[in-house]
Amino acid sequence: MPVINTGIIINLIRNQWEGNDRIMNSNNNLKSGQKALSMQVLILAVVIVIIACIGLFIQKSSTSTIFNKGFKNYQRSTELLKDINSVTSNIYKIKNMVASGQDAQEIKKLSDQQIQTMTKDVDVVKKALESDLTDEQKKFYQAISDNMAAYQQATSQVIRLAPQGTGAAYLSVSDDKREAITQLLTQLLEYERGLGE
Repeated sequence: MPVINTGIIINLIRNQWEGNDRIMNSNNNLKSGQKALSMQVLILAVVIVIIACIGLFIQKSSTSTIFNKGFKNYQRSTELLKDINSVTSNIYKIKNMVASGQDAQEIKKLSDQQIQTMTKDVDVVKKALESDLTDEQKKFYQAISDNMAAYQQATSQVIRLAPQGTGAAYLSVSDDKREAITQLLTQLLEYERGLGE
């Protein structure tokens, strides 16, 4: 039987074992490097997502502000236009009610409503001039304000004098001012429509 040197076998096994251990350590080092790289990529992805969310929030906020502001301005202009046309229509209705001898209380009630509407519209225009408008919008509202004051004065006289069957001269001034206001509001609406696009 051949003699086996156990020392050589033990050294071979030990060398083999240390070699495997070195290989395992290099695999572990590789895996920890991959883990570090994965963590850095993950952190970068999270930062990008956070920045994108903040950007979208800021964009949504500014878009919402522009839309709401523009819509409110447009809505205010259309409401003024509607009121002016309604008051003018009701002035002629009041004159017809007087001419046909209808109840004085009904005439007074309708007359008072027109005065209230004009007063409200004058306040709306004043508030618009004090709000955050473009220079072009301010020019429109200043011209509307000037015409609105004259319209309110003439229309109030028409309403006051209607029961006596007079006031034709004031009615002419009222119609002229209404036409000027309507033209200005129509131009303002076109301008505001352009801002929204």
